[in-house]
Amino acid sequence: GDGAAAMNRTNWGDAAKILAACSGYEGVAPAFLNALAGTVTGANTVAINTGGAMVDGRPYQNDASLNVNIPSAVGGGFTRIDRIVLRASWAAQTVRITRIAGTDAASPTAPAITQTPGTTYDIMLYQALVNTGGTVTLTDERVLASPVKYRQGGSATNWNTKGTTNYKPTSPITQCGTVEWT
Repeated sequence: GDGAAAMNRTNWGDAAKILAACSGYEGVAPAFLNALAGTVTGANTVAINTGGAMVDGRPYQNDASLNVNIPSAVGGGFTRIDRIVLRASWAAQTVRITRIAGTDAASPTAPAITQTPGTTYDIMLYQALVNTGGTVTLTDERVLASPVKYRQGGSATNWNTKGTTNYKPTSPITQCGTVEWT
């Protein structure tokens, strides 16, 4: 995911595998390594497993489990929601797992993400709710890059009707067919 070193054959091969698994410009590759699965491994610690993703068209690969520190909330009865995101930085030419700190409160809300193409662009992985004792609860926010995006046809429900309208299937099926040229 970093642009700091020249790309070699191995790097391009990894990027191609991620692209093939994503079939889109954004999201976690569901069929690549461990899909960036997150687990709480102890007080104040979340591990993000191996996997890959596309962040606004930039490939990312995590080839080893990575620990993210989630500091304890401060204040009696307070908790905090932090976000764990993949952040693309055009200035640094990187895509990295990043923690966005929330605000300690009795009823906390998750912090906002940044999605400014060409500058800083985040995709959500997890919300991490933490209390004053360092106990972390994860909520999965990953958007998996789906291999099924749209299909064309003349009807949203009848797949046999010809047409040029794009529909996003709610119950994907595999369809084979022919193209009619006029």
